[in-house]
Amino acid sequence: MKQFMNGEVSAGQLCADFSDDVFEHKEKGELLKAMLLTATGHRFAGEEQLDAYITKITLKKNSRKGINSKTQLLLNRAMELKKGIEEDPDHNKFQEQFKIESHGHKDPITWVNFSVCNQFLGAISKDMTTLWRVFRNTAEKVMTLDANEDGVEDGSKPVICVSEGAQKIAVSRGNLKFTVY
Repeated sequence: MKQFMNGEVSAGQLCADFSDDVFEHKEKGELLKAMLLTATGHRFAGEEQLDAYITKITLKKNSRKGINSKTQLLLNRAMELKKGIEEDPDHNKFQEQFKIESHGHKDPITWVNFSVCNQFLGAISKDMTTLWRVFRNTAEKVMTLDANEDGVEDGSKPVICVSEGAQKIAVSRGNLKFTVY
């Protein structure tokens, strides 16, 4: 959890690490998974998991056997989270969302392009080009390329093209020049 909060591991990696033991806990594993999915931007999947948990515990509560106070506390927390999700006006905006922080770009990013194979994302600013590998709703920085001396020609849009598997990368910053890496 500390590595996730410090940005050392992605949300997907955290979920994978937790799936072995934390999410398998018989009383609170399902609720923790729903909370983590919701907190990391996977609202629909988190809400679906949360609904299943609430339904399961409510059926158990209404049965003859009932539930204990600890389970009641978890149910109350699940209901509070469900209420918070429903009150959020933007909860339908993005089904799967994640953020890529472009550390190192001094200027605004002016061009973003996916590779042909949809596995790589290139971002260009006046000072540098960054290539990201996109997989399982996360992104990993592959490389950073400094801009050449020419910079970006005024009025032109920079372009990046990435071959399948990122074997070749072509960057144009105007001036009818392509730099191939």
